[in-house]
Amino acid sequence: MEQESVTKPSATPVDLQQLSRDALRTRLTELTSLASSAGLDLYHEYLRIQIETRKNTIAFTPYKSVDECLAGEFMKGEVSGIYTAVTLIQPLIEALEAELTERGPEEDESED
Repeated sequence: MEQESVTKPSATPVDLQQLSRDALRTRLTELTSLASSAGLDLYHEYLRIQIETRKNTIAFTPYKSVDECLAGEFMKGEVSGIYTAVTLIQPLIEALEAELTERGPEEDESED
C-alpha cells in the first residue's frame, strides 16, 4: 500500500496553488511591506500589552467561582487569538515564498 503524501497545512485562506505567479508576487510584496512598516510594530506593541494584561489577570487572580474560572478560560482563548494575530504575517510570507520556489523558475506565460 502506497503512503499518501503529507498535505501541508494551509497558512492562508486562499489555496495558493490557484493563484497566478503575479498574484503570488503581489501578495508577497504587500505582506513584506506590511511586515517592515513602523505601523505594524506599533500595532504589535499594543497587542502584546493586551496579552500581558490578560496573562497577569489569569496568573494572579484566584478564582472564587465557576464563573470566574470560565472567564479565565475565555481570557486564555483571547491570549491565543491575539498571539496568532501578532505572529501570523511571517508564516504567510514563508508560505508565499515556498509556493513561488515550488513552481520553479519563471516561464514565459504569454506564448502566442
